[in-house]
Amino acid sequence: MEPHYVINRHRQTEPAWSESISKELRETVASSVHRSLKEFASSPLVSLPVLADRLGIAQLLIKDESLRFGLNAFKALGSTYAVYHIIKKHLELSSLTCPEADRFYRELNLPKGTFTFCTATDGNHGRGVAWV
Repeated sequence: MEPHYVINRHRQTEPAWSESISKELRETVASSVHRSLKEFASSPLVSLPVLADRLGIAQLLIKDESLRFGLNAFKALGSTYAVYHIIKKHLELSSLTCPEADRFYRELNLPKGTFTFCTATDGNHGRGVAWV
């Protein structure tokens, strides 16, 4: 049986993604906290031309999170951001601005054993919590 699909007639030929929206997303405290990790790097986009052709679309790109922090997991950034909030509250830090958050993990110097985190999974989320 042939696969059945319908081309979205409302699709955009050019993404409606302006530089101002992109800048706004980059300039959040969450983005700044993530950039403060020395190991942080943008995830690569991987092209899937065979699947794109099969789907009848010009291009299909996926974000490859498997390389993030060497974890082969895709939930590491949520863990780093959650841990940031817990540490910030413990240290009684007020809300940080983006420039301050850019330095958070790089300049954080806590004695070993200050915090113990646990999670109910050893999957993607668990790997992220353990890493951070």
